[in-house]
Amino acid sequence: MAEAYNNRGTALQGSQRLDDALASYDSAIALRPGYAEAYNNRGTTLQSLKRPKEAVQDYSRALKLAPDFPEAYQNRACSLYDLQRSEQALADFDTAIGLRPNYAEAYNNKAVCLLRMGRFAEGWPLYEWRRKRPEASAERVYAQPLWLGSEQISGKTVFIYWEQGLGDTVLFCRYAKLARECGARVILQVQRPLVRLLAQLGPGIEVIGPEQRPADFDYHCPLLSRHWHSAQMCRRFRRSSNRFRQMQDSAMSGLHACPRPGVREWESHGAVAPVSQTTTAARSISRHSACYCIHRRTGSASKRNCDQGITPP
Repeated sequence: MAEAYNNRGTALQGSQRLDDALASYDSAIALRPGYAEAYNNRGTTLQSLKRPKEAVQDYSRALKLAPDFPEAYQNRACSLYDLQRSEQALADFDTAIGLRPNYAEAYNNKAVCLLRMGRFAEGWPLYEWRRKRPEASAERVYAQPLWLGSEQISGKTVFIYWEQGLGDTVLFCRYAKLARECGARVILQVQRPLVRLLAQLGPGIEVIGPEQRPADFDYHCPLLSRHWHSAQMCRRFRRSSNRFRQMQDSAMSGLHACPRPGVREWESHGAVAPVSQTTTAARSISRHSACYCIHRRTGSASKRNCDQGITPP
């Protein structure tokens, strides 16, 4: 019976009936006080209700009952980050990864945490794990190779494609301009509402909609790939700091995008600052920005999220 209440709570939570989900988890725990998964699931519901302190308590109870519960460590890390306890969050992400070495969700969320802490050299490589999550939009399979940042692209056609929200595409589209400056012909795939707007990026950059596929290209690369931030690319693009700034300004001219405060700090590391966006992803790592998303998982008795078999990027 406790399992039935827990599973009903998971279904109610998925339907955004969060108060009803809490009541169902309460019933499951009352019937089975040692039910670690119910505590974990109640924690994710409390987090959705913006009650992270209580969520941390439930995750801790789950871990006391089941010390080898990677989802609970991962979820507690997310709530700890929301409470601005970043170092503790990183420790929990590491524990989750230690228990499940191919835990894409935990790697992705650790990357988000590091990026928001300004630790870009550590965060960008780990952010490639976002492509290994089950709901990832950036994991595409083509006959052509993925561009890894080291291959010469002069005279080549590079297919760059969107992967998250409209705000991300507007801000990161500057990389199409940078690829063009390296001598590549660029095909940039964006969301339908942005096609006409981003057609202003300039000659040598073909902008297409999400339903279109390029007929031929040499390399492909998602728009938020870490390879745009590699040291080699930064050196290549920064032979002249003035020229680099002019390229960025040119790429964004006419797009009416206003970077958030702190953009200079991000750009000094070869990155860009996140902006608000509409997203269908899970809860964001920060209330004002959904560019990088923290994802939490529930684990019911009948179904547990598992990333077994995923290989590191």
